[in-house]
Amino acid sequence: MNDYIDKSIEDNKHICWSSLIGIETKENGFNLSLSHGNASILYMLLKCYWYKFGDLKKVIYKLINFFLSHERTDEGFLSSFPNYLSLSKEDDTIESRIGWCYGDLGIGYILLLASKTLDDDYLYQRALKILLKASRRRVSNDTFIIDAGFCHGSIGTAHIYNRIYQTTKMQEFKEASFYFYNEALQYSVHLDGFAGYKAWKSDKFGGPEGSMALLQGISGIGLSLISAVSGIEPKWDKFFCLS
Repeated sequence: MNDYIDKSIEDNKHICWSSLIGIETKENGFNLSLSHGNASILYMLLKCYWYKFGDLKKVIYKLINFFLSHERTDEGFLSSFPNYLSLSKEDDTIESRIGWCYGDLGIGYILLLASKTLDDDYLYQRALKILLKASRRRVSNDTFIIDAGFCHGSIGTAHIYNRIYQTTKMQEFKEASFYFYNEALQYSVHLDGFAGYKAWKSDKFGGPEGSMALLQGISGIGLSLISAVSGIEPKWDKFFCLS
């Protein structure tokens, strides 16, 4: 763990990790996401802290401070965070989607987990503010959701809102969860798709395709729907840094 922390970028108040953010440009930057970025690192640090793998509280708070220092409070923005920050310039004008892989929902959820792990009410309130703002984004022009898959589609969004509702018991998140579960059902329209579903792909990459995969296909959709009507905690979503 110390070797990994040594690879970070750190000052007195913040810590973060850089990574490749531009495949074609080979540019490095600070990815904020849960799928590829600093939000997933925060999740792993919280796990290590929970299981007492070293004294990590200071590091965790520094990473939390990094996120909070880049939260956009201007109501003119749809999203509270961009997808990433460039080393050459901060891309603060980029809007991020609503979904598991990138954007406010994953970041806010990990901050919520952090607040519960650290028993930090101030952080809990900050996370709620981020998540409540995200929950008001519903139409596709605001969410950038165009299919049902877990990664960046409506079923993953519904599943996370359900997780948030189970944690907070706030009706706003229950309503958001129901909304996106219903949206996911509406995508089952392809006669040649698996259970009617296809994962979106642009024409450049062959167009929408049927998939049985967990991340973008019907495995993730099916597991999420089963979890929605089950009284058993969906611990399978640990794979997605959600439990």
